[in-house]
Amino acid sequence: SLLNEGELGSFFKTTRKKKIKVEFPPLIPVELLDFSPALEDLVLEVCTVGMSIASVALSPALEEVVNFPGFIGRFGLDLDDPILIFLSISGSLSPLRVMESDLIASVKLRIQSIKGFFVKKQKLGYDVDGRRRLISPQEKPKDFFLEPVFVNREIELAPLLKELINSTLEGLEKGNGPIKSSDGSGGAYFMQDPSGNKYPVFVNREIELAPLLKELINSTLEGLEKGNGPIKSSDGSGGAYFMQDPSGNKYVSVFKPIDEEPLAVNNPHGQPVSVDGEGLKKGTQVGEGAFREVAAYILDYPMIGPRTFPHDQSGFAGVPPTTMVKCLHKDFNHPNGYSFSPENTKIGSLQMFVSNVGTCEDMGYGVFPVDQVHKISVLDIRLANADRHGGNILVSRDGKDGQIVLTPIDHGYCFPNKFEDCTFEWLYWPQAKEPYSSETLEYIKSLDAEQDIELLRLHGWEIPPSCARVFRISTMLLMKGAAKGLTPFAIGSMMCRETLEKESVIEQIINDAEAIVFPETAEEEFISTVSAIMDCCLDQRLISPQETPKDFFVEPVVVNQDIELPSLLKELISSTIEGLDNGNGPIKSSDGSGGAYFMQDPSGNKYVSVFKPIDEEPMAVNNPHGQPVSIDGEGLKKGTQVGEGAFREVAAYMLDYPMTGPRAFPHDQSGFAGVPPTTMVKCLHKDFNHPNGYSFSPENTKIGSLQMFVSNVGTCEDMGYGVFPVDQVHKISVLDIRLANADRHGGNILVSREGKYGQIVLTPIDHGYCFPNKFEDCTFEWLYWPQAKEPYSPETLEYIKSLDAEQDIELLRIHGWEIPPSCARVYRISTMLLKKGAVKGLTPFAIGSIMCRETLNKESVIEQIINDAEAIVLPETTEEEFISTVSAIMDCCLDQYSRN
Repeated sequence: SLLNEGELGSFFKTTRKKKIKVEFPPLIPVELLDFSPALEDLVLEVCTVGMSIASVALSPALEEVVNFPGFIGRFGLDLDDPILIFLSISGSLSPLRVMESDLIASVKLRIQSIKGFFVKKQKLGYDVDGRRRLISPQEKPKDFFLEPVFVNREIELAPLLKELINSTLEGLEKGNGPIKSSDGSGGAYFMQDPSGNKYPVFVNREIELAPLLKELINSTLEGLEKGNGPIKSSDGSGGAYFMQDPSGNKYVSVFKPIDEEPLAVNNPHGQPVSVDGEGLKKGTQVGEGAFREVAAYILDYPMIGPRTFPHDQSGFAGVPPTTMVKCLHKDFNHPNGYSFSPENTKIGSLQMFVSNVGTCEDMGYGVFPVDQVHKISVLDIRLANADRHGGNILVSRDGKDGQIVLTPIDHGYCFPNKFEDCTFEWLYWPQAKEPYSSETLEYIKSLDAEQDIELLRLHGWEIPPSCARVFRISTMLLMKGAAKGLTPFAIGSMMCRETLEKESVIEQIINDAEAIVFPETAEEEFISTVSAIMDCCLDQRLISPQETPKDFFVEPVVVNQDIELPSLLKELISSTIEGLDNGNGPIKSSDGSGGAYFMQDPSGNKYVSVFKPIDEEPMAVNNPHGQPVSIDGEGLKKGTQVGEGAFREVAAYMLDYPMTGPRAFPHDQSGFAGVPPTTMVKCLHKDFNHPNGYSFSPENTKIGSLQMFVSNVGTCEDMGYGVFPVDQVHKISVLDIRLANADRHGGNILVSREGKYGQIVLTPIDHGYCFPNKFEDCTFEWLYWPQAKEPYSPETLEYIKSLDAEQDIELLRIHGWEIPPSCARVYRISTMLLKKGAVKGLTPFAIGSIMCRETLNKESVIEQIINDAEAIVLPETTEEEFISTVSAIMDCCLDQYSRN
């Protein structure tokens, strides 16, 4: 009977370190074989050969054979082989090596190849009961198999799950292979029925079915007979396979192999394999998605409590019936080639396909019933789901009135070992602000995390301790929150982060508990500590159902954790958030060629900042003005790159330090030229440009520069330049020459009036085209104003003298921008020109004229100097030597300018 199991696993365990004499039973019909001698006369003697043969008790005859010199080498056997089978045929012994992983059927085939057996064109295949056997030449062998993964043999598989597996097998029998799903980020496969066209409805066989359902199931069985194989989905980031009905138009189940998950070794989309084993979502592991899918179904038990198998009942949240299976088929992803052999067997989750009219992404959330949203919220909070979005909630219509039913699927990112990536899209639906019903509260009250962990263990998943801790805490939060009358929104808000960088409330609670307890504290004591802290927190978290959830966030981009953000920039971000909090969204500027947004204060009557996303710059992919995307990456101005404007804006503020030198953060001081405080932020809001549609999710986060809005009476374009103070023009000239600004015009110099007498103050903005890698497009409108022909003041000359290009490049590096070498070269030369020219008494006009072209096609003086230096030096010359050569040539040139 052991040899009928299909595998040698149990047989191996019973035979280790024992001598067993086994009469080989007539498992294969004699008429299919040509044995000599007869099958009934075959006698097997089995012994194990471990690390040491001496440790195994052998019969005298076998001991003599095994210990005979050269025996092992003569038969090509290794002492590490788990089992040696000796065939006694016509009085002689023939050894056969058997591994624990070998299938019984393959062993039978090998037995026939031993001397005295003659095989006539027989192949290994399956009979109608799914058992592997030798088949005649006229029969077509099967090139697949599928069977349940049993962990605890004492738990009988539910009829619904048996029927699920049987219908899938029937589909494969008829040639209807797995169909890879086009959705999701992991491998998922739809398994078909015999027809390949329909998804049969699986029911308890003890219940009499309606004729229509009988017809549906019959057509499903016909699907595989019609040759409708598995269909691999072409979409998504993992392998998913659809199994069809007879018509080939509908599916019966979805199969997701663990080795085809995102970042897994056989992912069908060529994704890189995870280096550390972590999945796409933090706190999950590659290769565990299928277990989590099954666990979600097991723990989604009905109102009356955990299912008592084999009785079938729908779960509270409606997770479709799901089980673990082993499956073998040529249409799965086999990058190393396919053969019908054990190494190509796939293990994964098999889930019933649910007919639907779409997903929650396909329609407005206003039509979803409150109870349907609430049941999913209970599941997601309890399982700490790290991937609940509208695309993995199916929408169906039931009954005469077409009542909407929501079905949650794709639970491969539940049960994480941390809360960091918890994401619930329903959190921002109005239904989440409604209180739980009394029935739902009763269900939540009945939950027991320890019972659930034990239930998963009985079904084969020993949930890792870190995941078990998260599950205990999430279940506790759900139960405590519900008992205090909190809404799904209120409870979910404690679990999910408001921003990517800001820890959630539940994470903070855990941190507080970890700070209190000792490292050797037992898990029970730790959970008790978390419970106490959670109680205090929940008492302060009673949120009214009318409270509106945030649909935005703004946070700084921190590159160097050792540098504290100046209080002025903190205030800038805070005031921006306060405006959004009051519902005052971004207002898109009508000026300029890139996306720029005015961010309002809480009153909505004035602006506090300007946000410029890098993906909306001129010629960038999401530019709101429909500009063509740059082909070679170069920006509108030569020597600049698309997508770097925000970094250049921030860099201009950093290098515009005050007279005292670079700012010692976090102290706030105005810069010499008055560039408004600017910082890099991450921002998410629906009113930015989202050409592919918007959802509150990380992929829609914008990174860009946030600059303080400066109140003004206009720009320099709006008035005559004769009224501008000389010192105000000079400070901007110092900034522009130093940064080699390729876009200084009157429209990006703001004019303000300060003090009693309304003294004019000029403020330079828009520095996205500074720090180019060539001087070709340098443009300074002030060059033609009379103030530019005035000499620099002693204070300005002192400031210019203090400048240090190398120090500035290092400052930018510390703050996160590794300025490209070609840009760094231009910056060194421009700073050198400013310093040398100022020392020689040249005016802003004279120095600026050396840098800017007189005409578009005539190179500037500084370009000619660089060309001369490049013609002199050797290709292997160091940067320091090249700059020294430029300096020498520049000195000669400046001497001529100073004489003139």
